[in-house]
Amino acid sequence: MTAGLAAAGLDDGRCEIFMVTGSRGNLEKVTDTTQLARPVRVWDAQTKRRMNTVKTMIAHYYYDSASSTLQEISLWFASDSTNGKLMRWITFCRVFDAWDKFDHAIARQLLNPYRDVFSDYKQFLAMLLDEGKGHGFELIEDLLRNAERCAIQGRYDDAVGRLYRAIELSAQIWLKAKYEIDTGNIQVDNLDTLSLPSAQRTKIMREINDKGIIKIGLMLAWETIAEIPNDPLASIFKGNINKIKTFLSIRNQSIFAHGLTPIKKTDYERHSSTVAEFLQSVMDTAITARGKVRRISLPQLPETWE
Repeated sequence: MTAGLAAAGLDDGRCEIFMVTGSRGNLEKVTDTTQLARPVRVWDAQTKRRMNTVKTMIAHYYYDSASSTLQEISLWFASDSTNGKLMRWITFCRVFDAWDKFDHAIARQLLNPYRDVFSDYKQFLAMLLDEGKGHGFELIEDLLRNAERCAIQGRYDDAVGRLYRAIELSAQIWLKAKYEIDTGNIQVDNLDTLSLPSAQRTKIMREINDKGIIKIGLMLAWETIAEIPNDPLASIFKGNINKIKTFLSIRNQSIFAHGLTPIKKTDYERHSSTVAEFLQSVMDTAITARGKVRRISLPQLPETWE
């Protein structure tokens, strides 16, 4: 019964547990008048128990939930000897939660004081924030890793949405870097430099809005790249166009796009590798064509640390 009460007190977390001690003259009982109730230091035990939950959260990229749990541990249970480690873990959770939400500036700001850890991530953050000598497609890699995390968490609509954005953004980055074409505001003078077939040029001109601005979406952007003479990415898109269209049809039927159908695990698994391979080929070719170097590839965000 006593052990059960002690265990319940540990689970509650707010109970102060005391143990009665005293002098013993034999193995039967404590000598009368020598009894003393003293507190049992359970903080580190409480911390250790809850840290197992935290580690599971981090292993599945639930950094925000892990941070909240760590703050609770620090407030209620941690001794001075463990609180320093908890503060470090809380910061790291905030770093990668910000990164997971694409707030790279905050992630870099929080991580900067820690010079002894995560050097690869710091280097990639600098390139994402255009402070390092990057190749220009770092955000595509970031979207791919983010999609993987969404899928691990069972958020397949979110995962597919990130893959869609990566396909779209890769075309936008290439057209801007190579031809100074902004897909959100195409200038006719720039368009004339592409030597497009008249049919493709007509397709683009049809997208002019009532304010005289030409905007094109994912498919038209990639179709335009495919029609530019001698473009190094043209053959990659042409070789994958049917697979990309199939993927886009799944995405467009989802409730987060234009339909009402939730994305299933099988949908994601059937198409994610195809999209990832297409984008990897696009990045490799584009980086080489622009004379850039990939100094580091983005690893998945950490699942554990010390």
